[in-house]
Amino acid sequence: MTNSDIALALDLASKDMTNEVVLERWENGKGVWSIEMGGIGPGYEQAIQNIGFAMLRVMVETPPDWQKAVDDKVYWRGYMDQVDANPRVKAIVKRIGPSGAQHGAAMSMASVFARNGYAKGMAMAKDDRHIQVNKTSEP
Repeated sequence: MTNSDIALALDLASKDMTNEVVLERWENGKGVWSIEMGGIGPGYEQAIQNIGFAMLRVMVETPPDWQKAVDDKVYWRGYMDQVDANPRVKAIVKRIGPSGAQHGAAMSMASVFARNGYAKGMAMAKDDRHIQVNKTSEP
């Protein structure tokens, strides 16, 4: 293992970042910890992660009223539709062509991080679901 490998491993060891910091790392192609959502294979999972982090960016930039989202399913559905309508999210969904399950898993992952913060969201998941991921390049 080289010194740069060790530095990367130590950098990735931090699961206590803010949403803003993890999004900056993600968007710059650096590795981050995330929560395995699919469990079917790396390609399936990568699709979920790419869409989920795009959704998280939208949720951080335009957060919902979380209390209202919990209490009012119509409000939450409308908010999710707004996230889906964001040009960044639409572009990646169009490029990847996810299944409904992948889309739902991505929205769930993004919602957990957006509502609870990245560090708490990571802590909420069992350790065996923690995975290291990085953004795939855009075409």
